[in-house]
Amino acid sequence: MSLVKQFNNKYLILLGIKLCQCMPRKMALAVIETLSSLIAGFKKTDLIKAVRSNQKVVSQDETLTSAGLDKRTRAVIRHALICYYDFFRNIDDLEKMGLLFPTADELNMKFDLAAKETGVLVIAPHISNFNLLFHVITEKGFRAKLLTLSTLYSGYGVINKIRSQVGAEIMPVDGDSYFNETVEHLKSGGFAVTAVDRPVSTRKSKHQVTFFGKPSALPVGYISLALAANVPIVIVSTFMTEEGLYEFRFSEKIHLKDHQNKLDSMMLNGEIVLKKIEDLIKHAPEQWLMYYPVWPDQVNGEL
Repeated sequence: MSLVKQFNNKYLILLGIKLCQCMPRKMALAVIETLSSLIAGFKKTDLIKAVRSNQKVVSQDETLTSAGLDKRTRAVIRHALICYYDFFRNIDDLEKMGLLFPTADELNMKFDLAAKETGVLVIAPHISNFNLLFHVITEKGFRAKLLTLSTLYSGYGVINKIRSQVGAEIMPVDGDSYFNETVEHLKSGGFAVTAVDRPVSTRKSKHQVTFFGKPSALPVGYISLALAANVPIVIVSTFMTEEGLYEFRFSEKIHLKDHQNKLDSMMLNGEIVLKKIEDLIKHAPEQWLMYYPVWPDQVNGEL
């Protein structure tokens, strides 16, 4: 059974939105505690195998025991469910959603400063509640092309429709014209947003990039976008605070180096970006919400 596919079904997401909107937070947190333990117990499913595998690699300095890995996996699922609740609960009340991300105006100011001279390719790892962060700043005026896999699961269409309602421009990366359109948009001073920590199942071993000291199946195509448009990269992430609010991290501009060998350009620049993302994940590994095996050769190990 594929939990990843089931949880990305549009009907389940629509049901989840309705339930979150009618459920008080205290009750929701109690339900989330039960659900996170239940879901984390399905150790033979694709989702849980991937989470356990990924967390084992990123937490290698902690030397997690099997029980520790169980606890970490539950924490990841719990955090994901809270993020969905906060987002779904407040979709129709942008003022309340904004209260959960009180520094949104500051983030938009940073974007304005970053794009004074050129466009910017924004890298947003799957850390904590990116959906909420992106929704709030877009409602407040931020405009960008959001590069996404829009057709992989039906639930993606639901989320993208919600994003577009506040002004996001959805750009499917599986479309024929996405690369040229995005490059022109960046050249004209615009923003494009993409994630880079989701693995590519067809990645050849010779094209794997080092991530947390191990060869990973992560994409590097975004490097071509930035180089073709001659724009810098910034990494933006969100974290949940102890108070249950969300804060952001905004990196310095990363100016890529164009090597004579195209593969060197992709791999070497990609690893510079990924090294900075490693530090973000280490800050709160239980808030890294990646449900696909980033290191495929690790997923069948002793977990």
